[in-house]
Amino acid sequence: MSATTTHMRREIDEIPEAAARLLDGSASALAEAGRGLRERDPQFVVTVARGSSDHAATFMKYAVELTAGLAVASVGPSIASIYGAKLRLRGSACLAVSQSGKSPDIVAMAETARAGGALTVAITNTADSPLARASDYAID
Repeated sequence: MSATTTHMRREIDEIPEAAARLLDGSASALAEAGRGLRERDPQFVVTVARGSSDHAATFMKYAVELTAGLAVASVGPSIASIYGAKLRLRGSACLAVSQSGKSPDIVAMAETARAGGALTVAITNTADSPLARASDYAID
């Protein structure tokens, strides 16, 4: 690659290796979350994310809708962090995606989703993050 390769291009090129690391390094966490999801059998899924994490969640939306037949919707984190709204999410799964796992608005929404009855799964790069601690399952 040339010296002018963009940051975005480097991240795109890293996808296969990052996916392999996730599958290899997080196999037990993925299996545990999978068991929890099968036991709860959610009727729909909500995602919570910002920025590039939200783009990844949007890709996942299509994958889940096409393969599992479940509707997936993005929930705005500010609903919890700014407005303090409570959501009724019984019967759902909430996938919260954050690279650091420290974004206060993402953590607040994950806590709200869990309190509202959702099974919560955090996907983050930091195993001992506030988001991981706020969720039923954490995948790093």
